[in-house]
Amino acid sequence: MGTIKKQIDQDKNLTVYTVEGKVLSDEYKNAIHEFYEQGPVTANVLWDLTKAQLDHLESSDVLIISQTPRPFLSAREDGKTAIIAPTDLAFGLARMYEFTSSEGEMPFDTKVFRTADEALQWLSPD
Repeated sequence: MGTIKKQIDQDKNLTVYTVEGKVLSDEYKNAIHEFYEQGPVTANVLWDLTKAQLDHLESSDVLIISQTPRPFLSAREDGKTAIIAPTDLAFGLARMYEFTSSEGEMPFDTKVFRTADEALQWLSPD
């Protein structure tokens, strides 16, 4: 099994999730629930899928993850979620997540990147 590690940078108002190995869709959903229910809720979130094994996930899993209820969305108003997805499979699944999650009324932007540098630059453009 894999892991999802959470790191918070209060100065940047950023939560970083690093996914390693094979993580099931329920574990992604649980991480999202915990973020909103237990906090702290930061405006910006970064998901790093560089070391994630994703070949077990299907499009239906991505849809379920993208539709995970998010209480307290107002805390993320004008925030951003960046996803680092360097492989073709990760990029495709992350783009699917980006598209399906944007269909809702999310008060934050989601964007997928191939590199950490691109993602971090977008999250803090100053």
